[in-house]
Amino acid sequence: MKKLLALLLSMGLVLTACGGGRQDTGKSSGGQAADKPKELTVWLSDSETKLREAMQSSVDAFHESQNEVKVKVEYMDDEALKTKIKVAGAGGQMPDVFNYWSGEQFNSMVRAGVIADISDEILRDQAFIDHFSAGALDAGKVDGKLYSIAAGSSNVMFYYNKKIFAENDIAVPATWGELISAVGKLQDAGVTPIAVGAKDRWPLLFYFAYLSNRIGGTEPFMHAVTNEGDFTDPSFVEAGEKLRELAKAGAFGDGFLGMASAQSDAAFQTGKAAMILMGDWSIGTYADAGIDLGYFPFPAVENGKGDASLMHGGFGGIYAVSASADQDAATKFLKFIMTPEQRKNYVIAVGSPSSVKVNLEDSDINPIVADYLSNVGSIASGYFPYFDQAIDARRAEQILNAVVSIVAGAPDIAAELAKIK
Repeated sequence: MKKLLALLLSMGLVLTACGGGRQDTGKSSGGQAADKPKELTVWLSDSETKLREAMQSSVDAFHESQNEVKVKVEYMDDEALKTKIKVAGAGGQMPDVFNYWSGEQFNSMVRAGVIADISDEILRDQAFIDHFSAGALDAGKVDGKLYSIAAGSSNVMFYYNKKIFAENDIAVPATWGELISAVGKLQDAGVTPIAVGAKDRWPLLFYFAYLSNRIGGTEPFMHAVTNEGDFTDPSFVEAGEKLRELAKAGAFGDGFLGMASAQSDAAFQTGKAAMILMGDWSIGTYADAGIDLGYFPFPAVENGKGDASLMHGGFGGIYAVSASADQDAATKFLKFIMTPEQRKNYVIAVGSPSSVKVNLEDSDINPIVADYLSNVGSIASGYFPYFDQAIDARRAEQILNAVVSIVAGAPDIAAELAKIK
């Protein structure tokens, strides 16, 4: 009992006695069937305009297809969603449907009992599951039961402005040394080399995660996840040193610690920065910005043990149903937005790979996005997970704070990483 209480407290998910459930019985106070449709509250982290527009198109199509279920969607940025989910769980007021990230933090919500097991509703529908790519639905399983549906696979990639690179005689960097050299050339030319939203912390964590994986491979992090090791492993310390090296080289420009992710996106899209390291959920937005867009994987680190073809990401962007939701209504909505037709529209608008198999032939899709989608499968040989989602919430907060401290000039990198426990 003490262990369960500690788990709930760590996620901020201690539930009220009543559960605050949103389940609609479909009956009026007099016991008669109500005429009004069932209502679903949906929270999504699609904060970018294109993401919202694509999802709202699916919501509108869902409303047009039936009149039994009404969906009310609230869009917010990533950090706001994480915070609201913790508060909602603690108050027993979870949304009926929401998107999140796979990993330990989601799994802890499953163990806390606030996420619905949707195995029966989804896995018995063979026609529906046949639409998914191999392994996609497995990403949503915890202890063999299905608790979420992965919307797609995500890849964290460097995007760059080809025009700026050409004007400064810069080749696409394949190694860390070449990236540092490119930063120096851009600095000399008066161009901000890399836009990063350090204020939100997670964009900085991308660099630390990639560097540690390129240096030490996947084993040190997986040992940290299971507490067989910790973040004082030499590969993490060296990753911190190289991240500081990048910051001290002026890679991120002035005032980057106060820059939000949306601001870094804007800097890249307007040609004020030459590169940005970001998930491919943003490629559609970048492709429509009017810049000559290119992309390349995170460079290899000289003498590193890691596989330079591994990508940060994997199946993610999961959709889940709360335990208090009307299960029939919620899964009806999920199945609709995950049909090939709706996912095709999403891919065309956003550009991010889908977990549902879609046919993009003869589609009105941005040529840059089409090129990316046709090549990304051959770029990545496999994936390693998002660090702040694969570990527990306490350590996730600590590692996010640590990377900010490192680039801000903390005197002892190893000591900062030792705080993650």
